[in-house]
Amino acid sequence: MEPQNCGVSDRRIRGPVAVLTLLMFAAGTGAASAETQPPGPIPVANLTPFVQTRLDPGVPRPLRGDVGAWSLDATLSYGNTFIMSDNVRSHLKARGERRLLDAADVAALDASGEDYYYLDANVTRMTLEASVQVARRLAGFVRVPLFGQLHHV
Repeated sequence: MEPQNCGVSDRRIRGPVAVLTLLMFAAGTGAASAETQPPGPIPVANLTPFVQTRLDPGVPRPLRGDVGAWSLDATLSYGNTFIMSDNVRSHLKARGERRLLDAADVAALDASGEDYYYLDANVTRMTLEASVQVARRLAGFVRVPLFGQLHHV
């Protein structure tokens, strides 16, 4: 089976990513001072296909700046998931050759009467986050995830 495009095409995401990158570069070109602190931990998104079906606000970035200060962050994540059940692995070894799964393979797995699974997925996600420091220990944020191509077999 050929991989299918289930998400946003590369062309549709390149323009906004380029504009956002330029804006963030321009906003961050101010002179750094000795008081500049590291931004804190880098958020790592869980990109497994099972999590993509759920609303997950993730962990907000640490509070920084004075009350009323705004920040704009972007993160780019790429993930690959490849899993298969033991009976699929045994079937593929028994075939004796490397090739894409076809209708005959699916029929053989169906005939076994056992449950089976086979998943190979790539996910690219850019997350944009705008936050404002509302009070000394309170901030509000909005996070928008943009997904790239999701290929599945």
